[in-house]
Amino acid sequence: MNTFKHKMKKYANNRPLPPSVKEKTEVTLAHLPDYPASLPVHRYTWRGAAVLASVLLLCCLFVSVTPSFASRFPVLQSIFSLVEKHTIYSGSYRHATPLSPGENSRLSVSSGGVHLSASEVCFDGFSVYITLRAQADEAVFSDAPVCMKTQFGFNRDAGKEDYDIILDGKAENRHTYAGIMKLDQSDITKEGGFVKIHITRLYLENDTEISGKWDLTIPYSAPSDSCQEVYVGKKVNSHLTIEKIFLSPYQIVVFSREKTSDTSQIALFDQDGQPVSFEEIGDGSGPLNRSLYARKGKNISKLYIYTADGSFPHRMDLLNAKTRKKAKLYCESSFSIDIP
Repeated sequence: MNTFKHKMKKYANNRPLPPSVKEKTEVTLAHLPDYPASLPVHRYTWRGAAVLASVLLLCCLFVSVTPSFASRFPVLQSIFSLVEKHTIYSGSYRHATPLSPGENSRLSVSSGGVHLSASEVCFDGFSVYITLRAQADEAVFSDAPVCMKTQFGFNRDAGKEDYDIILDGKAENRHTYAGIMKLDQSDITKEGGFVKIHITRLYLENDTEISGKWDLTIPYSAPSDSCQEVYVGKKVNSHLTIEKIFLSPYQIVVFSREKTSDTSQIALFDQDGQPVSFEEIGDGSGPLNRSLYARKGKNISKLYIYTADGSFPHRMDLLNAKTRKKAKLYCESSFSIDIP
């Protein structure tokens, strides 16, 4: 209380006080304990805050220049919400599940100067959609998709066959890319499970290749009720039968059976006469052929189906047709089905 005593004495010396008041003031000051002034406490508090701010700044700088270290931190923003509107198989991935480390999962791995980490998964009954973040020590990413040489297996070890799997998304910065990889099964299933993934090479824009060994194990749950399987059983001609169609919020898959080695072309149009974007043919495994189309958030109540076999002169024009009128010119047969 030394500071307080000093102020009171100064006040008493500068202003005349009645004798009784002055006497009581001096007695009170004489019995006050001596504590240090509070000013140094404030000084030490600000000094500590400055030290803490410096430490935080150094941590931020270290993380920004060391992507592999930064990748160890938890992902704050959902990658699905970041890229779901701009990917090929776009849509609302509201049924996605955040991934958590566990005995039956392996969610992150580093190799070849690139750290891959999986954060979310969504299963629609045919395909598993996995969000990946790739963080490179030196390699530079653009917004172009990253192609990954991949082997994978559902509920077993990864197979020996290589597939070119696309990581479809965007660059978050020069050394970080976030996107969705899509792995297809050979048939529709309503059960969850796991997929083991073995990636050996990354292909970036400007012919940049990165070799490594990235092994991941991703568990996934049973699909939601937003997916449906429609039995068709339509014999189009002597060698082609459309067996069934699968619809999820992200894709449409046409399952067909063919008696020839030439794969037929199948074009889809919705109830409004708009083409449904054809994307790829299945890998050939399983009892049925598969043609995959991106739904892109469309509401589907009816599908118009146009087909042309592999020997038909205009079969490639069929897939590029923008109107039903053009599709009718380039097809051999057509029919429609209602989607309940």
